[in-house]
Amino acid sequence: PFYYAPRGGFAYDVFGTGKTVVRGGFGVFRYQVTSETASAGSGPADLFTYSSTVPFDGVANVSKLTPPSATAQNGSSIYAMQKGDDREPFTNDWNLTVSQALPWHSVLDVSYVGNRSANEYMDGSNSNLYNLNNIPKGDLFNADPVTGAMVSPAPPPCSTTNPANESIYCEQDPSVYTQSYNSQDWRPLKNYQNVYLLTHAPYSNYNSLQVSWNKETGPITFMANYTFSKVLGIRDGGSNNGAGNGPGLDPFKLRDNYGPLAYDHTQIINLVYN
Repeated sequence: PFYYAPRGGFAYDVFGTGKTVVRGGFGVFRYQVTSETASAGSGPADLFTYSSTVPFDGVANVSKLTPPSATAQNGSSIYAMQKGDDREPFTNDWNLTVSQALPWHSVLDVSYVGNRSANEYMDGSNSNLYNLNNIPKGDLFNADPVTGAMVSPAPPPCSTTNPANESIYCEQDPSVYTQSYNSQDWRPLKNYQNVYLLTHAPYSNYNSLQVSWNKETGPITFMANYTFSKVLGIRDGGSNNGAGNGPGLDPFKLRDNYGPLAYDHTQIINLVYN
């Protein structure tokens, strides 16, 4: 597909004196599609483990095809590319600045700077977002769908010395009381663990007020700037392209993970002189 990436800017001398200037700009920046590594874990039978090239340049170059080691295997974690997902990560940048010449050969700049990013890569491994084999919400409070037993993931002990610590089931029949359970029983695909969908779903945005005062002539020069900003986006625990943006909160609904990102710095002040 064709991806456009227009960029442009303007500058306007408000009074024709060169002392008050309004400048602005807009640009679309696109990024290389991230393929990461796709694998079929260790099974099941009749599947292969494989790795794709980075960047991904076609199925023909997929390598390291390894046949299953046994005729019967249980699948481990699986990473699956989303069919037809040709979305490319991009960022729209925009800014508007008013520059004013001041005494002492100094310049004051007041700017609004913002951007919006979308189609960001996500594999879900750090947040379980888009994990197609998540245990349904609240299901661990129900009976084990395989055994029919009511088992708590963190049940109280079966104490013979302190009855106050005993669970109801322990009191009824201590000989058959068990604390073990298999979480796989609650998964939609019980023979697999996590099934992560590799996709381009997260988004983020940045908005800021930036003020700077600069004097770059004479025996003394200085620069002072202040930024008030906010970075908001989907917290998915991703760290593929830099610092992690924060742990995911809700593995079932993407938009519920929207909030301040871990690398957000609301206020920044810099002072430099020479």
